[in-house]
Parts: sequence; structure tokens; C-alpha cells
Amino acid sequence: MISHINKGADFGKTLNYLLGKEAAHIIDGNLSDLTPDPNRLAQEFEAIANLNRRVKHKTYHISLSVPAHEPLNEKTWRQIARQYLILMKLDANQYIAVKHEDTAHHHIHLLVNRVRTLDKKCTRDSWDFTRSMKAVRTIEAEFGLEHPNQTRDRSDEMTPTQAASNPTFLPEAPTQEADFELV
Repeated sequence: MISHINKGADFGKTLNYLLGKEAAHIIDGNLSDLTPDPNRLAQEFEAIANLNRRVKHKTYHISLSVPAHEPLNEKTWRQIARQYLILMKLDANQYIAVKHEDTAHHHIHLLVNRVRTLDKKCTRDSWDFTRSMKAVRTIEAEFGLEHPNQTRDRSDEMTPTQAASNPTFLPEAPTQEADFELV
């Protein structure tokens, strides 16, 4: 499973993208009405986001995808979306999950309000890419999904800086014997 996170400021534009695709449909969410109307949904997201005006990047747009040979039904995607939100500590936030069927690989998009519903505080985003990778690895194990390295090793496509910041592709740490020679 692969995750991708974008932070933004405009619920309306993101919702237009998510719901404007052919065969896109909402499979889960915790808004009061999940009718696929981008304007109405944006208003509901904004009503909470505006309670904390200090937050500039108020949207989390997360995509979760699996290879084409690993199709998942909507019930499983809902379970994965909810588990991902819990692992990312986003389960106290407004969200919708939208399934797209416009590519060969199966995927969903999560749109999450970074302003929490109950206390109106902004969800911390420090280390979110690392936490997302850990969450995805946990979900892979829990649901028996394939790890991307099992299908294709992309570490050779990364710069050394990218590889160093991506724990999925870090080489094993050297042993103590490899660090120095005993005399």
C-alpha cells in the first residue's frame, strides 16, 4: 500500500477534484450529510475550520492505493480508512473517504479537516509522512496486503537524501564489528 499526503487551504477545490472524477463516490465519512455536493460539503468542513482561524493549511488530502492485482471491496476500504485515521490520530476530525476507479490501481482519497471537531485545535503535522508510512505498514500487516517493496524496489530511483529520509528504503544499520576493527 502506498500513501500520499497533501496539505492545502481550500476544501472546495479539493472536493471538486475528488467528486468530479467519473465513477467517484463517497464510501465513508462523518459529516452530517454525505450527499456528493462539493459546495455543501465544503461549507460543513469550513464551518469547523473557521473556528480556528490561525490554521492556514486546514486540509489533509491523503490517497491510499494498492496494486491492481489486489482489489479491495468498499467494506474493506472503509475499515482501512478508519484504521488509518486512528493510527494517524485523525479520528477526532471531520473526514470523507472517496473511492476513485479511474486508474488500474485501486485507491481511495481521504479529505480530512486538520481542525479537530471537539476542541477546535489543529492536528499536529510533525513527522506526518513518517507516521503515515508506519500506519500503512501496520495496515498492510493487519489486512494481509502487499508491501510496495515486494513488487518493485524504488530505492535506486531516489537521491541519497530522499533515501536517507525514507525509512522504508533505509539500508540495515551496520553492526558494531563493521564500524571499527578491534585490536
